[in-house]
Amino acid sequence: MDSGALRQGSIYSIGNIQGYKVLVARQFPRGADKSAFDVWYKDLAPHNKLLRARVRGKITDEDFAQEYRSQLRHDYKAQRLIKQLKQKKDVILLTDVDNRDWYYLNYLVEEIGGD
Repeated sequence: MDSGALRQGSIYSIGNIQGYKVLVARQFPRGADKSAFDVWYKDLAPHNKLLRARVRGKITDEDFAQEYRSQLRHDYKAQRLIKQLKQKKDVILLTDVDNRDWYYLNYLVEEIGGD
């Protein structure tokens, strides 16, 4: 996949952006329009327990990253979805998290970009 072909962002700021829009969230965001996304891949999002621990400050960024990467690498569904995304062009990974300080999508981008 071309490095410029993979973008990320928040569902709150996508506007009329063009590309293959992938929602990466365990639960579908309340009030979100399903037609705004091409696909919803909940299996690529961090498990709820892990995400809550990070949001509440119970684990560090480093611990979160390690656990999330492990989750992605050891989950068959996640690996299958990552493989599919590697075949797509102009992918936009979207989440309902609007805090760029610890976007979990950064770690997912690394996994998709790596071989």
